[in-house]
Amino acid sequence: VPMVYMEKAIASSMAAADAVKAAIQRSGTVFNTGVLRRFDCRYEPVREAVLDGRIGTPKAAVAYTSTSLLHGHVHSIDTLSWLLGDPAIIAVRGELLPRDLEIDGFLPADPNATYQLQFANGVEASSVPAGEFEFEIIGDSGTVRSCNNGALNKLRQRPDDAARGAAWEESTLPELPQKSPVVDCLEDMVTAHESGQPTRGHIGVTHQVTEA
Repeated sequence: VPMVYMEKAIASSMAAADAVKAAIQRSGTVFNTGVLRRFDCRYEPVREAVLDGRIGTPKAAVAYTSTSLLHGHVHSIDTLSWLLGDPAIIAVRGELLPRDLEIDGFLPADPNATYQLQFANGVEASSVPAGEFEFEIIGDSGTVRSCNNGALNKLRQRPDDAARGAAWEESTLPELPQKSPVVDCLEDMVTAHESGQPTRGHIGVTHQVTEA
């Protein structure tokens, strides 16, 4: 099988996720999953602002959304990872909600949750259980935020001559012509298949996000 487009989450246990990773690596199959903000061009200006150093050194990242752990936060963790350039995730903690949730062997439904992550580049990430899928990356000299589920991106920067604590200047990042993230995901797979380069959502980063 030359290409696989797999629904997220790729597994509900790490044993199954490990098996998926081993099979993909063994066969050399080109692989993407349906974490579509990674393929949504509206988030590209945010990622570029972070990776181009327009907010300085990233220090923290926040996902604003109340959602389920396996099916919802697979999106939010993947989006934060993508916006930061997919650094390694080295530590994670979280809480299932409601906090008095009782687990009797297994959970029959995907519970809501909150989390904190530590990335290898030093960024601390966390979720806020409110909002509608908004994402913010905070650096030492600015911050960039994707608002309204990608509909609007705002950049705030400290002026070069401003003292710490001074008001930051706000601007709106340019909008890119919108196209289908699903089509972009599939085109990314075809490009990777023809070029031999990895996909945006290759099995290495997908496995890492699933583990988190």
